[in-house]
Amino acid sequence: QYIIEHGDVMHDGNIIPDRFDFTGYIPINGSSTNGHLSINSEDWVGDVSILDIHFYEVANKWIIDDSADIDFSGVTGTSKNCSGAVTPWGTVISCEENTSNDSDDNGYKDFGWAIEIDPVTKTVIDQPGGLSGADKLWAMGNFKHENVAIHPNLRTMYMGADSDPGYVYKFVADNPGDLSSGDLYVYKGSKNGGGNWLQLDNDTPNEQNSTLYWSDQFGATVFNGVEDLEISPIDGKVYVAV
Repeated sequence: QYIIEHGDVMHDGNIIPDRFDFTGYIPINGSSTNGHLSINSEDWVGDVSILDIHFYEVANKWIIDDSADIDFSGVTGTSKNCSGAVTPWGTVISCEENTSNDSDDNGYKDFGWAIEIDPVTKTVIDQPGGLSGADKLWAMGNFKHENVAIHPNLRTMYMGADSDPGYVYKFVADNPGDLSSGDLYVYKGSKNGGGNWLQLDNDTPNEQNSTLYWSDQFGATVFNGVEDLEISPIDGKVYVAV
């Protein structure tokens, strides 16, 4: 069975775009047969579509109960939504694999961020202390984000820049499950072993816009084109696909 394809009309009247990328299942109350399906579109004008689905055992197939596009107009749109993550607290992180200038003069570049989405309300999540309520995850830095690997402590995130040069980052949130503020680090050291995490200045919009610049200035280890990071449940090491 295929559940949905490019060109299908969703319940909100929008047509689901092509160039599917990260697709994440978010269970409702831990269910493996009732949940939300989040689908990224890695197009220049990006997109995230959320489907409410359940498994109908009699027909042995998945049923779409509701479906809608995320409205990104409140955050200046989105672009090239590549990979991402499903958080342990039941939200979706969609990553922008494109960077840009600040066209709306709000102090932040338009693209090049991670974005947190509520699959229940199908909206961008309001971040505490944000500019307009719904904000992108400025504290997690600006670069061509690939995906996010989330540590079981609910505070530490590992990320990579899918660019040339690219780098590996660690974000440590101030509070578990709250990605609106925290410390950002870039990795410097061996690509197969130990190294050091160098903390970046990351408090002001200008600093958050300049993640790649400061990574270069610090002489961080270059990983050209990070495609995925995962935390091994066996040995706890972070594995990077480049």
